[in-house]
Amino acid sequence: MLTHAYGLADDVPARLEQIHSFPAETDWQSEPWFSLWSALYHQGNIYSASLAAVPFIVSAMSATPSRATLSFYLLPTSIAVADHINPVDVPREIRRSFAESLYTVGTLAKAELPSISDANISTAARAAALVSEGSYQQAGELLDADA
Repeated sequence: MLTHAYGLADDVPARLEQIHSFPAETDWQSEPWFSLWSALYHQGNIYSASLAAVPFIVSAMSATPSRATLSFYLLPTSIAVADHINPVDVPREIRRSFAESLYTVGTLAKAELPSISDANISTAARAAALVSEGSYQQAGELLDADA
């Protein structure tokens, strides 16, 4: 069973389904991102559901990467940096899908960076590209400098 900050992660699939419509992120409390951040990256802590969610986030983003809002880049990248520092114990298949998704989000980020005009999204996309290259520390420093 996958878990998140509040226990069993049985509510995460419905939240992930909502991101397929590319909901606006007008502030830090915008749903469904607020609930996803709260459950999957709670005060810097990550969980088995955190790693399992990343492939779904990246898959949704892959449909139309030009519509990606901040959290499409930032949440997977933040989870990756946290997992690099303190790896979460997950089944091999989840770990493999997670790693493949980090490569994919980095590839998408590199392709989209020239057209991203929002500074925060650009920073998150650059960090995603760094993570996809294995530069976790640089990605973390970039995100920390922008915080």
